[in-house]
Amino acid sequence: MKLHLDPRTKLFLILLCVLSAMFAPNLYFQFALVTLIGLLAAFSGKWQYALRGMIAYALICVFTVWCMGVLTGTWRTMLIAFLGLVHKVYACGMLAGELTGSKEKGMATYGLVFLLPTVMEYNAPCTGEKYREIARAMGVEGVDAMSRDEYRKAAVDAVAKLSVDVGIPTTLPALKEEDLPFLAESAYADACRPGNPKDTNVEDLKALFLRLKA
Repeated sequence: MKLHLDPRTKLFLILLCVLSAMFAPNLYFQFALVTLIGLLAAFSGKWQYALRGMIAYALICVFTVWCMGVLTGTWRTMLIAFLGLVHKVYACGMLAGELTGSKEKGMATYGLVFLLPTVMEYNAPCTGEKYREIARAMGVEGVDAMSRDEYRKAAVDAVAKLSVDVGIPTTLPALKEEDLPFLAESAYADACRPGNPKDTNVEDLKALFLRLKA
């Protein structure tokens, strides 16, 4: 079972990590922080990411200890100052990469366009005449002679066709029904949701994601 976090929880964890890293009293504390982040990644199903991150940080710690024990003079001062900065930001970068990264290459690369035709169709009733210009920009002929419903459909169809033409998938076979509540609730909690042209709710969003199943 994978751990799922909503956007607000992710933001809270990142802020907590930044504060912890800023006030970390020593190297042991920093290493413990990175270890906790690695465990969180592992529980989220990102074992390889967790392992790579922890091994890399262990090597940085070993190099830091070596510098402190062996080097002297200006080189020691410069490297310790640089490594101190690395230690401060490493945990934050690792956590941010874990929480914002995606295991699905297709979703990470094509996510917005992948969903665009579906979301356009959903928002169409609340877009005024904007889709007329989208249809015109997409090369649809006879837009001025179309009714509002016709040019809205033409705009959505043109965007969907362009997505297919450039190889963007139209369905997500890996999507499971048990994932729908989490996806819908996360989308509803997103800070951008109030700016959507159409008022929405969790059930509507769940239905939109359901349409992406093969």
